[in-house]
Amino acid sequence: MKKGIANTPASTAPSPGKLWNNHYNVILQNNATNQMAQLNTKRHAKKLPLGQMQVSFEDITALFKGDKLDALDAQLFDYILIKYSQTSNHDNFPTVTFKLKEYMHDRKLRDAKSARKTLRKEITKFADLKLSYSGGNDKNKGEL
Repeated sequence: MKKGIANTPASTAPSPGKLWNNHYNVILQNNATNQMAQLNTKRHAKKLPLGQMQVSFEDITALFKGDKLDALDAQLFDYILIKYSQTSNHDNFPTVTFKLKEYMHDRKLRDAKSARKTLRKEITKFADLKLSYSGGNDKNKGEL
């Protein structure tokens, strides 16, 4: 952490844009997203018919096609959450967009062909991913 940021009062704290420029990010966090980060097919996994897998951790359940959720999935999920958090009207605009060059720059990738192939594979998996959350109060329950 940069010197002076940890105990800085909110009124004088650097803006999220400045934190981004210094290799820090603001990311949306709550109980559901923290639990999603813990989803792991090495534990709490159950194979279902038709090539589907169910993974649960505490109050989160994920249903997807394939056989695992891995570190690359978690990295892309974090990247999407960061981009979502940076969208000015994200509460009313539940869409995340980014360009391949932007993704490559942010992830410090050099090979566009490899980055495109990885994104296509991950986006395909995410398109079939269904998450449900049963924690918190009643208004927070349901599909994510």
